[in-house]
Amino acid sequence: MTFDLKLPRIREDQGWKVKVRDKERVEPPPVTIMRKARCWRWGLRSERFPDREPDPREAPEELLQVVRDSIDLLGRNRDRMYPDDPVTSEPEPEARGSTGGRKPETKSRHKCAQKLCWSNHRDRHMSSLRA
Repeated sequence: MTFDLKLPRIREDQGWKVKVRDKERVEPPPVTIMRKARCWRWGLRSERFPDREPDPREAPEELLQVVRDSIDLLGRNRDRMYPDDPVTSEPEPEARGSTGGRKPETKSRHKCAQKLCWSNHRDRHMSSLRA
């Protein structure tokens, strides 16, 4: 289920929309700014446009200010959709001993030789990068 940010009436009348879309598991997590058939991605963590097309200068500064002012609200709503990849907060560490003495598995982001990937096998991948 998407989340629609309430915009000033003049921007809505011009066809602008700001949404946190569902089924969009892009990293880094974006909010989508739309006008008619054109869509811009705005990074919730970086607070900037990650893409060159469509031209970010086409998005009005007033609209971007509304998005910046609402970044916490947008992040909280995305966190509800994707609790495994929170934007606004770090996940709480598990209590010591709850994993039977093992370290809990963590996801780490790094560059493999072929692509950017996520790995639950952090130690294996990190040692291969050091070699």
